[in-house]
Amino acid sequence: TQEATLGENADNVLRKSAQNTLADLAESTGGILISNTNDLRPGLRHVSEDLSSHYELSYIPANTVYDGSFRKVEVRVKRPGLITRSRQGYYAVRGTDATVSAFEVPMLNALELKLLPRELNYRSASLTFPTRSLRTQTVLYLEIPLSDFSFPVDDAKNEYEARVDILVFVKNPEGRTVEKFSQQFPFRGPRDKAPETQGRNLVFYRTAELAPGRYTLETVVQDGRSRKITAKRAVLVVPARPPQSVALSSIVLVRRLDASRGESDLAESPLLYNRQMVIPNLSSAINAKEWPELAFYFVAIAPPGESRTTVDMIVSKEGQPVGHMGERPLPPPDEKGRIPYIATLPLSSMSSGNYDVKVLVSRAGIVTSSAVAFSIE
Repeated sequence: TQEATLGENADNVLRKSAQNTLADLAESTGGILISNTNDLRPGLRHVSEDLSSHYELSYIPANTVYDGSFRKVEVRVKRPGLITRSRQGYYAVRGTDATVSAFEVPMLNALELKLLPRELNYRSASLTFPTRSLRTQTVLYLEIPLSDFSFPVDDAKNEYEARVDILVFVKNPEGRTVEKFSQQFPFRGPRDKAPETQGRNLVFYRTAELAPGRYTLETVVQDGRSRKITAKRAVLVVPARPPQSVALSSIVLVRRLDASRGESDLAESPLLYNRQMVIPNLSSAINAKEWPELAFYFVAIAPPGESRTTVDMIVSKEGQPVGHMGERPLPPPDEKGRIPYIATLPLSSMSSGNYDVKVLVSRAGIVTSSAVAFSIE
C-alpha cells in the first residue's frame, strides 16, 4: 500500500493557502490583514490607533443549547461616528474556546458522544522526542486508509472527488486544549484513477512541543462526502527528562525512508534521519515474508560532555529474551545533542509470535531504556 503524497506534504497545503486562511480568519473575527506590501506603516498606524482608542466588550450567550448551529453576532451602537468590529458569529459547540470551522462541527459533536463513533479505519500514534530544553517534541501521527472513503464521480467532468477531514486535540489534565490541529484534504482526479487513489494511505502528522506530563489525545477523522466519522481518545504521556543522563525517544518501527525535499519545515522534524524522512509503520503485526528485516529508529539526547554513548538492544518473545545485539558505540551528537540512529533486526530466523525490542542507551554508567512491541505473522 502506498502513502498519498498529499498527506506527507500537509504543511505545504497550509503554506499555499496561508494568505486566504489569514484573510478569512481576520474577517471572521473582526480584525484586519496586512498583506502584499513591504510598507507596514499604514497597517501598524491603524493598529496603534485602535489600541489607543477602543473599548472591548464580551458577553456570555444565554442560549446553552449546543446544537452545532452557526449563531450570528451583530454589534450595534447608538452613538454616531463609532466603528464596531466583531466576529461574524460562532458555532454552538461545547468544549472549545478556539475559532471553529464549519467542517469541524460534526467532529466536535462526535467527541461529545458517550460512545465514540467508529465508522472509518485509521491508526494513530504519539511519538515523543526529547530535546536539551525542558520541552519534548511530540509527533502526532495518523495513517488513514482511503479505501473506506467515498469517491463520488462527476459524470459531466468525468472526475472523482473525495475529501478527508482531520481534527486533533491535545488536552491537559484539566481538560483545557493545549494544542489543536485541523485540516481538510481534498482529492480530485480522472475517473479511472479513483481505484488507485483509494488503495493508498493518507499520512498526516504534526509536531507539538509539550512539557512533561500526562495529556489526553483526541483524534477525529471524517469522510467529507459521506460524513462518516471515527473518533478516538487516548492517554499521551510525555516523560520527564532524567537529569545529567541520556534521554531517549520513542522507538519507531520504520516502514521506509523518504528522501527529504529540503524544505524548512522538514529540517526541524524529529523524524529526519540523514536528510531522509522516517515513515513510521503503525501496524504492530509484521509479515515476515514481506519484511525480511525490521528497522527501528530512535533519537538519543546526550548532555554536554565528552563521555562516550553506547547502545544495546534486547529482543524478547512472549516475555523471554531470545536475542541480544551487544553493546556498541553511538555516533557523536550533533550541535543540538541529538544522536539519531537506525538499527535493523533480521526476521528470517524468527518464528511467529509476540515480541518486544528494548533499547538501552548508556552514558557515564547511567542507562536509559525504551521499548516497542510487535508481532510476527
